[in-house]
Amino acid sequence: MIRKVIASETLLRATSTVTKRLAKWLGERGLLDEDTVSAAAEQSSEAGRELPQTARLTDLLYEQSRKTNIDVHALSDEDYVEDYLLIDRIEPGALWFEEGIGPVPVPTKVSKLAQPGWAVNIVLGRNRGTWHIVEIGNVYP
Repeated sequence: MIRKVIASETLLRATSTVTKRLAKWLGERGLLDEDTVSAAAEQSSEAGRELPQTARLTDLLYEQSRKTNIDVHALSDEDYVEDYLLIDRIEPGALWFEEGIGPVPVPTKVSKLAQPGWAVNIVLGRNRGTWHIVEIGNVYP
């Protein structure tokens, strides 16, 4: 849903409940087997927790990107990354991305929300040996 719909945290949470109810309804009518209903309920619960969290993380990373003053056109290729990157490691106040990119300094509240394995549509620039968030798209669980 996060890839297709711009939605508030409240709507993202509500979709979890609606999806669980839909799966149960389909199961009661014999359109889904019990295992599928159970799996759908589990995935819906997980999405109900993670989607609002990724939305908050996206907002916080966007706020941080607005404070970055890096001219990406002046960076060398090795100091510029624009990609979907997986969060590889997290420490208080720092994120590392796949391919050894990091640490990227972030506020502690950002590192508390982030989860290893989440994908981030991000532009990073390295200035004086430190990576900075230049632009952010979305975070995906």
